[in-house]
Formats: sequence, structure tokens, C-alpha cells
Amino acid sequence: LMSGVEDKRFVYEVNGNKITKQIRFLNVRFDSYNFTVEFYRSVFLVLPSTPPRRAPKRVKLALRLDKIDNVNAEWVDSDVLIFNTGHWWTKTKLFETGRNRNTC
Repeated sequence: LMSGVEDKRFVYEVNGNKITKQIRFLNVRFDSYNFTVEFYRSVFLVLPSTPPRRAPKRVKLALRLDKIDNVNAEWVDSDVLIFNTGHWWTKTKLFETGRNRNTC
């Protein structure tokens, strides 16, 4: 979005935070367009949890597929939701066995 803005002085994070992908929540205002983007970072979109008791020792984390990340309460009044999952499907996240491509 920033590449389309002529005067970047009118783009800012509402709470004064530095605009970065590492922060869990950003509220970025584009004054010239009367437009706000709220960015919520959720690594798995679901809640991480401790592994089951009988899990192998190498298992350090389990994902609760029945529980969505708590940040979802912030989305209730949103006009548009965009889920970006592209980083999960890069070559480093795939492996091949014979003719089949599998995900890690």
C-alpha cells in the first residue's frame, strides 16, 4: 500500500508504534485516502498449546484447531478480512518424495 502513496508523511501508526511486521497489532492510517488498515499478527491463527502427555519428547508444541487465536475478538466489526498464508507455501516449507510434493 505504501508504494501507492505520494506523500508518506500522511501515513502513520495511530498508536505511535513503528510500522513493522513483528508487532502483534498495528493500526495504520492513510490520511490522504481517509482509510485505516488494522493489522493483526497471528502466527497460526489458532491457539498454540502444550503437547499431549504421551507425545514424543521431540514434540514441543501442539495446535488447538478447535480454538481460534484470541485476537479474533478485534475482527468483529471489520468490513473486510484478508488472511495471508503465502509464507507457509515457500520451497523451504515443501519437500518431495518421488513424484509427490508434500508439506512439512
